[in-house]
Amino acid sequence: MIDIDLLKTFMTVVQCKTLTEASEVIGVEQPTVSRRIKRLEEQLGDVELLKAYSTGLILTEAGQYLEQHASNIYENVEKLTADIREIQYGASGELRVIGENFCRAFISEYGGEFHVRYPTVFLNVRAEESKALTYAGQLNGAFVGLTGLPIPNNSLFIWKELGKAEFYPYAHKSYIDKYGLPETFEDLDCHNIFRYEWNNAYTDYRDDAKNNPLLYLGRKCSSPRAHTAIMDDTVQCKLLIQNGLGIGTIPKYLARNTEFIQLFQGLYDPAMSIGGAVNLVYPAYGKDNAKIRAFRDFMLSTLKSDISKTWLQNHSFK
Repeated sequence: MIDIDLLKTFMTVVQCKTLTEASEVIGVEQPTVSRRIKRLEEQLGDVELLKAYSTGLILTEAGQYLEQHASNIYENVEKLTADIREIQYGASGELRVIGENFCRAFISEYGGEFHVRYPTVFLNVRAEESKALTYAGQLNGAFVGLTGLPIPNNSLFIWKELGKAEFYPYAHKSYIDKYGLPETFEDLDCHNIFRYEWNNAYTDYRDDAKNNPLLYLGRKCSSPRAHTAIMDDTVQCKLLIQNGLGIGTIPKYLARNTEFIQLFQGLYDPAMSIGGAVNLVYPAYGKDNAKIRAFRDFMLSTLKSDISKTWLQNHSFK
Protein backbone atom coordinates (compact mmCIF):
# COMPACT_ATOMS: atom_id res chain seq x y z
CA MET A 1 0.00 0.00 0.00
CA ILE A 2 1.24 3.49 -0.89
CA ASP A 3 1.65 5.93 1.99
CA ILE A 4 -0.25 9.06 0.92
CA ASP A 5 2.21 11.31 2.81
CA LEU A 6 5.12 9.82 0.86
CA LEU A 7 3.17 10.39 -2.35
CA LYS A 8 2.67 14.05 -1.38
CA THR A 9 6.42 14.39 -0.86
CA PHE A 10 7.10 12.82 -4.25
CA MET A 11 4.70 15.22 -6.03
CA THR A 12 6.33 18.20 -4.32
CA VAL A 13 9.81 17.04 -5.35
CA VAL A 14 8.63 16.61 -8.95
CA GLN A 15 7.21 20.13 -9.05
CA CYS A 16 10.19 21.73 -7.29
CA LYS A 17 12.74 19.74 -9.34
CA THR A 18 15.27 19.84 -6.47
CA LEU A 19 15.34 18.24 -3.04
CA THR A 20 16.49 21.52 -1.51
CA GLU A 21 13.50 23.52 -2.68
CA ALA A 22 11.12 20.67 -1.86
CA SER A 23 12.46 20.49 1.70
CA GLU A 24 11.84 24.25 2.09
CA VAL A 25 8.27 23.94 0.85
CA ILE A 26 7.49 20.92 3.03
CA GLY A 27 9.30 22.39 6.03
CA VAL A 28 11.68 19.51 6.79
CA GLU A 29 15.41 18.86 6.34
CA GLN A 30 16.64 17.67 2.93
CA PRO A 31 17.74 14.23 4.26
CA THR A 32 14.17 13.68 5.47
CA VAL A 33 12.87 14.27 1.95
CA SER A 34 15.45 11.84 0.57
CA ARG A 35 14.41 9.18 3.10
CA ARG A 36 10.73 9.62 2.22
CA ILE A 37 11.46 9.13 -1.48
CA LYS A 38 13.52 6.05 -0.64
CA ARG A 39 10.66 4.59 1.45
CA LEU A 40 8.21 5.24 -1.37
CA GLU A 41 10.51 3.44 -3.80
CA GLU A 42 10.68 0.50 -1.39
CA GLN A 43 6.88 0.42 -1.02
CA LEU A 44 6.58 0.22 -4.80
CA GLY A 45 8.92 -2.77 -5.00
CA ASP A 46 12.40 -1.25 -4.82
CA VAL A 47 11.94 0.73 -8.02
CA GLU A 48 13.92 3.87 -8.88
CA LEU A 49 11.76 6.96 -9.32
CA LEU A 50 14.33 9.76 -9.61
CA LYS A 51 17.87 10.24 -10.85
CA ALA A 52 20.07 13.12 -9.72
CA TYR A 53 22.07 15.09 -12.31
CA SER A 54 24.02 18.33 -12.06
CA THR A 55 21.08 20.10 -13.68
CA GLY A 56 18.57 18.71 -11.21
CA LEU A 57 16.38 15.66 -10.70
CA ILE A 58 15.09 13.62 -13.64
CA LEU A 59 12.18 11.19 -13.51
CA THR A 60 12.84 7.60 -14.49
CA GLU A 61 10.27 5.77 -16.60
CA ALA A 62 8.69 4.43 -13.39
CA GLY A 63 8.77 7.92 -11.92
CA GLN A 64 7.05 9.36 -14.99
CA TYR A 65 4.30 6.76 -14.74
CA LEU A 66 3.76 7.48 -11.04
CA GLU A 67 3.72 11.25 -11.66
CA GLN A 68 1.05 10.81 -14.35
CA HIS A 69 -1.22 8.85 -12.03
CA ALA A 70 -0.35 10.31 -8.62
CA SER A 71 -2.56 13.36 -9.06
CA ASN A 72 -5.64 11.15 -9.50
CA ILE A 73 -4.69 9.06 -6.47
CA TYR A 74 -4.18 12.15 -4.36
CA GLU A 75 -7.40 13.82 -5.54
CA ASN A 76 -9.48 10.69 -4.91
CA VAL A 77 -8.15 10.28 -1.37
CA GLU A 78 -8.71 13.95 -0.53
CA LYS A 79 -12.18 13.97 -2.08
CA LEU A 80 -13.13 10.88 -0.08
CA THR A 81 -11.97 12.59 3.14
CA ALA A 82 -13.80 15.80 2.31
CA ASP A 83 -16.99 13.99 1.30
CA ILE A 84 -17.08 12.01 4.55
CA ARG A 85 -16.66 15.16 6.65
CA GLU A 86 -19.23 16.96 4.50
CA ILE A 87 -21.79 14.24 5.11
CA GLN A 88 -21.37 14.59 8.86
CA TYR A 89 -20.76 18.31 9.28
CA GLY A 90 -22.00 20.19 6.20
CA ALA A 91 -21.18 23.89 6.12
CA SER A 92 -19.51 23.92 9.51
CA GLY A 93 -16.11 23.50 11.02
CA GLU A 94 -12.73 24.81 9.93
CA LEU A 95 -11.98 26.42 6.56
CA ARG A 96 -8.37 27.35 5.98
CA VAL A 97 -7.88 30.61 4.09
CA ILE A 98 -4.36 30.81 2.68
CA GLY A 99 -2.67 33.88 1.27
CA GLU A 100 -0.23 36.69 1.88
CA ASN A 101 -0.82 40.25 3.09
CA PHE A 102 -3.93 40.74 0.95
CA CYS A 103 -5.54 37.70 2.56
CA ARG A 104 -4.77 38.95 6.05
CA ALA A 105 -6.18 42.40 5.27
CA PHE A 106 -9.27 40.85 3.69
CA ILE A 107 -10.07 38.77 6.77
CA SER A 108 -9.56 41.74 9.07
CA GLU A 109 -12.14 43.71 7.07
CA TYR A 110 -14.72 41.03 6.28
CA GLY A 111 -14.21 38.24 8.80
CA GLY A 112 -16.88 39.53 11.19
CA GLU A 113 -19.50 39.72 8.46
CA PHE A 114 -18.62 36.24 7.26
CA HIS A 115 -19.10 34.88 10.79
CA VAL A 116 -22.53 36.52 11.08
CA ARG A 117 -23.63 34.90 7.83
CA TYR A 118 -21.97 31.52 8.45
CA PRO A 119 -21.66 31.19 12.25
CA THR A 120 -20.78 27.48 12.13
CA VAL A 121 -17.77 27.98 9.84
CA PHE A 122 -14.60 29.31 11.43
CA LEU A 123 -11.71 30.63 9.37
CA ASN A 124 -8.15 29.54 9.99
CA VAL A 125 -6.08 32.25 8.29
CA ARG A 126 -2.63 31.12 7.20
CA ALA A 127 -0.69 34.16 5.97
CA GLU A 128 2.67 32.34 5.86
CA GLU A 129 1.67 29.35 3.72
CA SER A 130 0.81 30.98 0.39
CA LYS A 131 3.75 29.32 -1.41
CA ALA A 132 2.11 25.96 -0.78
CA LEU A 133 -0.66 26.99 -3.20
CA THR A 134 1.77 26.51 -6.08
CA TYR A 135 2.78 23.00 -4.97
CA ALA A 136 0.01 20.42 -5.05
CA GLY A 137 0.38 17.76 -2.40
CA GLN A 138 1.13 20.08 0.50
CA LEU A 139 -2.49 21.11 1.12
CA ASN A 140 -5.52 18.98 1.87
CA GLY A 141 -8.98 19.13 3.41
CA ALA A 142 -11.18 22.20 3.12
CA PHE A 143 -9.13 25.23 2.07
CA VAL A 144 -9.25 28.22 -0.23
CA GLY A 145 -6.44 30.46 -1.36
CA LEU A 146 -6.90 34.20 -1.73
CA THR A 147 -3.69 35.38 -3.26
CA GLY A 148 -1.91 37.75 -5.58
CA LEU A 149 0.55 35.04 -6.66
CA PRO A 150 0.64 34.50 -10.43
CA ILE A 151 -1.37 31.56 -11.75
CA PRO A 152 1.07 28.64 -12.18
CA ASN A 153 1.15 26.27 -15.11
CA ASN A 154 -0.22 22.75 -14.71
CA SER A 155 -1.49 23.20 -11.16
CA LEU A 156 -3.58 20.42 -9.67
CA PHE A 157 -5.67 23.07 -7.94
CA ILE A 158 -8.27 25.25 -9.63
CA TRP A 159 -7.21 28.89 -10.01
CA LYS A 160 -9.62 31.66 -10.99
CA GLU A 161 -8.53 35.23 -11.53
CA LEU A 162 -11.21 37.24 -9.79
CA GLY A 163 -10.18 40.77 -10.65
CA LYS A 164 -7.95 43.52 -9.36
CA ALA A 165 -7.85 45.31 -6.05
CA GLU A 166 -7.46 48.84 -7.42
CA PHE A 167 -5.86 51.62 -5.40
CA TYR A 168 -7.58 54.97 -4.74
CA PRO A 169 -6.41 58.11 -2.88
CA TYR A 170 -7.86 58.68 0.59
CA ALA A 171 -7.52 61.06 3.51
CA HIS A 172 -9.20 60.99 6.90
CA LYS A 173 -11.88 63.56 7.69
CA SER A 174 -9.73 64.97 10.49
CA TYR A 175 -6.87 65.59 8.06
CA ILE A 176 -9.16 67.37 5.58
CA ASP A 177 -10.61 69.49 8.39
CA LYS A 178 -7.08 70.58 9.34
CA TYR A 179 -5.36 70.95 5.96
CA GLY A 180 -8.20 71.42 3.51
CA LEU A 181 -9.46 69.35 0.57
CA PRO A 182 -7.12 69.12 -2.44
CA GLU A 183 -9.23 69.73 -5.55
CA THR A 184 -6.53 69.43 -8.20
CA PHE A 185 -3.42 67.29 -8.46
CA GLU A 186 -1.33 70.46 -8.18
CA ASP A 187 -2.87 71.08 -4.74
CA LEU A 188 -1.01 68.01 -3.49
CA ASP A 189 2.16 70.11 -3.35
CA CYS A 190 0.89 71.44 0.00
CA HIS A 191 -0.04 68.08 1.53
CA ASN A 192 1.55 65.11 3.31
CA ILE A 193 1.85 62.16 0.94
CA PHE A 194 2.69 58.54 1.83
CA ARG A 195 5.06 56.55 -0.34
CA TYR A 196 5.24 52.81 -1.07
CA GLU A 197 8.52 50.95 -1.42
CA TRP A 198 7.61 47.28 -1.79
CA ASN A 199 9.68 44.45 -0.38
CA ASN A 200 10.94 41.47 -2.36
CA ALA A 201 7.44 39.98 -2.58
CA TYR A 202 6.50 42.82 -4.92
CA THR A 203 9.46 42.99 -7.25
CA ASP A 204 7.15 43.20 -10.28
CA TYR A 205 6.04 46.66 -9.13
CA ARG A 206 9.04 48.63 -10.31
CA ASP A 207 7.32 51.63 -11.90
CA ASP A 208 7.59 54.26 -9.20
CA ALA A 209 5.04 56.52 -10.90
CA LYS A 210 2.45 53.72 -10.67
CA ASN A 211 3.50 52.72 -7.17
CA ASN A 212 3.17 56.33 -6.01
CA PRO A 213 1.01 58.31 -8.44
CA LEU A 214 0.25 61.05 -5.90
CA LEU A 215 3.94 62.01 -5.95
CA TYR A 216 3.89 62.48 -9.73
CA LEU A 217 0.43 63.67 -10.82
CA GLY A 218 0.51 67.34 -11.78
CA ARG A 219 4.33 67.31 -11.76
CA LYS A 220 7.12 66.54 -14.20
CA CYS A 221 8.21 62.92 -13.92
CA SER A 222 11.74 64.07 -13.18
CA SER A 223 10.56 66.10 -10.20
CA PRO A 224 8.20 64.11 -7.94
CA ARG A 225 6.81 65.54 -4.72
CA ALA A 226 8.45 64.94 -1.38
CA HIS A 227 6.90 62.22 0.76
CA THR A 228 6.09 62.20 4.46
CA ALA A 229 6.44 58.48 5.24
CA ILE A 230 7.54 55.26 3.51
CA MET A 231 5.95 51.83 3.93
CA ASP A 232 5.68 48.45 2.18
CA ASP A 233 2.23 47.45 3.40
CA THR A 234 -1.27 48.73 2.59
CA VAL A 235 -2.55 48.07 6.11
CA GLN A 236 0.19 50.29 7.52
CA CYS A 237 -0.81 52.98 5.03
CA LYS A 238 -4.41 52.68 6.21
CA LEU A 239 -3.33 53.18 9.83
CA LEU A 240 -1.45 56.36 8.96
CA ILE A 241 -4.48 57.68 7.10
CA GLN A 242 -6.69 56.65 10.03
CA ASN A 243 -4.53 58.75 12.36
CA GLY A 244 -4.97 61.82 10.17
CA LEU A 245 -1.30 62.03 9.22
CA GLY A 246 -1.64 62.42 5.47
CA ILE A 247 -2.89 61.14 2.12
CA GLY A 248 -2.25 57.69 0.66
CA THR A 249 -3.53 55.23 -1.92
CA ILE A 250 -5.11 51.98 -0.69
CA PRO A 251 -7.54 49.38 -2.08
CA LYS A 252 -11.15 50.44 -1.68
CA TYR A 253 -12.03 47.58 0.66
CA LEU A 254 -9.63 48.98 3.27
CA ALA A 255 -11.60 52.23 3.39
CA ARG A 256 -14.96 50.70 4.23
CA ASN A 257 -16.58 51.55 7.57
CA THR A 258 -14.15 54.45 8.11
CA GLU A 259 -14.27 58.23 8.00
CA PHE A 260 -11.97 58.23 5.00
CA ILE A 261 -12.71 60.64 2.16
CA GLN A 262 -11.98 59.44 -1.36
CA LEU A 263 -10.17 62.21 -3.22
CA PHE A 264 -10.31 63.39 -6.84
CA GLN A 265 -13.49 61.50 -7.71
CA GLY A 266 -14.12 61.83 -11.43
CA LEU A 267 -10.53 63.00 -11.93
CA TYR A 268 -8.42 60.15 -10.62
CA ASP A 269 -8.24 56.98 -12.75
CA PRO A 270 -7.18 53.85 -10.80
CA ALA A 271 -5.25 52.79 -13.90
CA MET A 272 -2.78 55.49 -12.84
CA SER A 273 -1.80 53.26 -9.93
CA ILE A 274 -0.91 49.61 -9.42
CA GLY A 275 -3.69 47.08 -9.27
CA GLY A 276 -3.06 43.82 -7.50
CA ALA A 277 -4.57 40.80 -9.22
CA VAL A 278 -6.53 38.58 -6.85
CA ASN A 279 -6.87 34.84 -7.46
CA LEU A 280 -9.18 32.36 -5.79
CA VAL A 281 -7.63 28.90 -5.40
CA TYR A 282 -9.36 25.72 -4.31
CA PRO A 283 -8.97 21.95 -4.81
CA ALA A 284 -10.89 20.25 -7.59
CA TYR A 285 -13.12 18.52 -5.05
CA GLY A 286 -13.88 21.90 -3.48
CA LYS A 287 -16.64 22.80 -5.93
CA ASP A 288 -18.89 20.41 -4.00
CA ASN A 289 -17.70 21.43 -0.53
CA ALA A 290 -20.24 23.49 1.42
CA LYS A 291 -17.66 25.55 3.34
CA ILE A 292 -15.74 26.48 0.20
CA ARG A 293 -18.96 27.37 -1.60
CA ALA A 294 -20.02 29.48 1.39
CA PHE A 295 -16.78 31.44 1.15
CA ARG A 296 -17.23 31.89 -2.59
CA ASP A 297 -20.85 33.02 -2.25
CA PHE A 298 -19.88 35.49 0.47
CA MET A 299 -17.29 37.09 -1.80
CA LEU A 300 -19.74 37.29 -4.68
CA SER A 301 -22.39 39.09 -2.66
CA THR A 302 -20.17 41.30 -0.51
CA LEU A 303 -17.06 42.40 -2.36
CA LYS A 304 -18.32 43.68 -5.70
CA SER A 305 -18.77 47.25 -4.50
CA ASP A 306 -15.35 47.34 -2.85
CA ILE A 307 -13.17 46.06 -5.69
CA SER A 308 -12.78 46.97 -9.37
CA LYS A 309 -15.52 46.59 -11.94
CA THR A 310 -13.85 43.45 -13.24
CA TRP A 311 -14.08 41.79 -9.82
CA LEU A 312 -15.47 38.25 -9.96
CA GLN A 313 -16.54 38.37 -13.60
CA ASN A 314 -15.73 34.69 -13.94
CA HIS A 315 -16.99 33.09 -10.75
CA SER A 316 -18.66 29.83 -11.71
CA PHE A 317 -17.36 26.57 -10.26
CA LYS A 318 -16.66 24.33 -13.24
